[in-house]
Amino acid sequence: PRFELYDLAEDVGETRDLAFARPAVTRGMAQILSDLLEASGAAMSISKSTGDPVPLPAAVLAGADGR
Repeated sequence: PRFELYDLAEDVGETRDLAFARPAVTRGMAQILSDLLEASGAAMSISKSTGDPVPLPAAVLAGADGR
């Protein structure tokens, strides 16, 4: 998966992806999203290739999904 991060106050057209330039912000936002998904009991999408639920965003960034 590819993560994207934009500063919408400065780049409304989403032309400058800041995910690699600001990895701490990207990781922090992935963790917040993961926490919210877990807390709400959200069902994760199922991967067509494996048949398993896709990992939470924070797990993907941490490499916990085995990729």
